[in-house]
Amino acid sequence: MHGIQTGGSGAIAPDTTGLNFYRADPSLGDLLQLYLPEALFRHIDPHLDRLGALAGDHLDQCARLADKHTPVLHHRDRFGRDEQWIEYHPAYRELERVAYGALLLCVSHS
Repeated sequence: MHGIQTGGSGAIAPDTTGLNFYRADPSLGDLLQLYLPEALFRHIDPHLDRLGALAGDHLDQCARLADKHTPVLHHRDRFGRDEQWIEYHPAYRELERVAYGALLLCVSHS
């Protein structure tokens, strides 16, 4: 692995567990202040801060669980009938809930 610094742990990327992604990238806030009206920036800034904290903590935990517990296709029910259904881990459903909620919020304000 030429040119990749791994540090002492052997990890290629730093652990970002618990990191507020919005605060970790001050350039985003700077750009938003540059291009948005001041009142709009003041309105969305706390929402982006909460979203950044959510992404670095709760959603990160859900994503790790969802990666370990991938959806399972069941071809038959317990009686052998063809009843195809997909079983999802609750963490996967939580990721969906947050993503769809954010999408609906964006669409309703556009």
